[in-house]
Amino acid sequence: MTIGRAVSLCLRNIGGQRAGETSRTVFGQPARLGLCFGEWEERSPWPSLAERRGFDAGQDVVTVHGGKGTYPLADVNNDDPRDLAYTLAKSIAFPMNNWYLELTGDSGQLVLLVNPMWAARLGEAFPNIEDFQAYLWEWAWQPLELFRPHNQHVLLDKGRVDEQGRVRLAGRPDQFVPVVCGGLGGLHGAALTSFVQSELQSVAAGRPR
Repeated sequence: MTIGRAVSLCLRNIGGQRAGETSRTVFGQPARLGLCFGEWEERSPWPSLAERRGFDAGQDVVTVHGGKGTYPLADVNNDDPRDLAYTLAKSIAFPMNNWYLELTGDSGQLVLLVNPMWAARLGEAFPNIEDFQAYLWEWAWQPLELFRPHNQHVLLDKGRVDEQGRVRLAGRPDQFVPVVCGGLGGLHGAALTSFVQSELQSVAAGRPR
């Protein structure tokens, strides 16, 4: 929250951000004040996000994501990890996701917050995180028929529909970024959907002396 608030104050007092002028968002979201969380690396079956982004395991790293809010996820019925992964993929590919408004799905990331209980199950089925990302990408689509006729025409004109009538959410598996965090309740996850044009940025953070 301290980092998020500092960034927010910089945007306003240095960058000149003004509601209704330079900032034209329709709705606010927690990140307007500061949405920050720590990765639970010890409970993750996969390398940390920092390691996956090229940093050493011992480094303190801050990653910034241009998200457009939180999309809550919950499930108590899927004991099979692949069923859980399938349901996650379909849930994050909701029809009004920002990605469907873009000309392509080739930019931006979706950060998927996975609780430690889900992570343990998913890690058994997908010991390599790249396999989990590939599975999410494989199923994160909706049939063209799900959209209303006008939306169908727009998606077709943009070339977003493949030969099987599927509208994929993103262009590549690596655009889905799982992060293990949260508590041990085991019920909930969250998706930090993307403004699409932005890319994740990571930097090593120095410790105060």
